[in-house]
Amino acid sequence: MVERSFDRIVDEGRPRLERLWPDMLATGIMGGIGVGFGVLALLVVEHETGSDVLAGLAFSIGFIALRLGHSELFTEGVLVPVTVVAAGGARIRDLFRLWGWTLVGNPLGGWAILGNLLGGMVLTDHLPPAAPQPGAAHGPPGGQPAPPDPRYPVLDDGLSSCARRGYRC
Repeated sequence: MVERSFDRIVDEGRPRLERLWPDMLATGIMGGIGVGFGVLALLVVEHETGSDVLAGLAFSIGFIALRLGHSELFTEGVLVPVTVVAAGGARIRDLFRLWGWTLVGNPLGGWAILGNLLGGMVLTDHLPPAAPQPGAAHGPPGGQPAPPDPRYPVLDDGLSSCARRGYRC
């Protein structure tokens, strides 16, 4: 029974070590993206619910995506390719090649998610505040208008002001 399990691990790990470097890099990037989505889910759920338990469960979304997509994560499934090398089914150079491309790909995937998240935050900082909903209270009591929000630019004369400030209008 142990021998059968060992053979199954070697059979599973050999194709991972025989892939071309672009495939190793791509699965490493996808692993980083999967974990990045997990972190994003954690942050959103924690912000919306305030629950650490629910946020932790949301983080698992990234790992589920990682397993379903057969992506590589540098710290996940390390023993499978090591077992292949120990059994003589591959060279140590193949193992270092897999680890190297995965180590390069994981941060690239994570940075892609982070870049999109931060890029969206930067873009929304330049948007004017949303228009008040009909029937909503406007400003502080007494009918005075609310002071302008310093986080948003005041576009005094429409598109010409937008273009003058260097924004794409």
